[in-house]
Amino acid sequence: DAGVRFLATPCDLEAVKLLDQLGVQAFKIASGDITHRPLLEAVAKTGRRIFLSTGAASPNEIDRATGWLNGSVVTPMACDLVYPCSDASANLAETIPRLRGFDTVGYSDHTTGVVTGAVAVTLGATVLEKHVTLEPGGDTPDDKMALSVKRARVYRELAHRAFILCSAVDGDPQQ
Repeated sequence: DAGVRFLATPCDLEAVKLLDQLGVQAFKIASGDITHRPLLEAVAKTGRRIFLSTGAASPNEIDRATGWLNGSVVTPMACDLVYPCSDASANLAETIPRLRGFDTVGYSDHTTGVVTGAVAVTLGATVLEKHVTLEPGGDTPDDKMALSVKRARVYRELAHRAFILCSAVDGDPQQ
């Protein structure tokens, strides 16, 4: 009902097979797996869309990984490797523009704020990933950077407004 699509991050070849059988709509490759050729090739064979976290990958590693994904629909996701990430460490002005050679560019947001997605959109991101928790202040690593459901709504609204402000789209896109 919220328009959230089911995707998953496989960590091994068995997980790719299981997730494919379950019919995930897309796969996300964790930044730590960007050099895991057998995993990337197995995901590519599914024919599904792929979100590729780039983390601390070099431009050569990103190019090599997209080559292994062999014609798949790939959205590279700028991100950092800090959980949670301070605003000063996010470095959006460098990480997002370096991916502009792709049809779509995303941002995997590990900050704790609600404005970061809007800034990412102004720099060219068209896909945003943000962790949401039902237990703010919980004990998991994700809870430290995740937004409450209420703050996630604000995050989405700000990103959507940034999209409208930065585009020549007439009307109200449903993205």
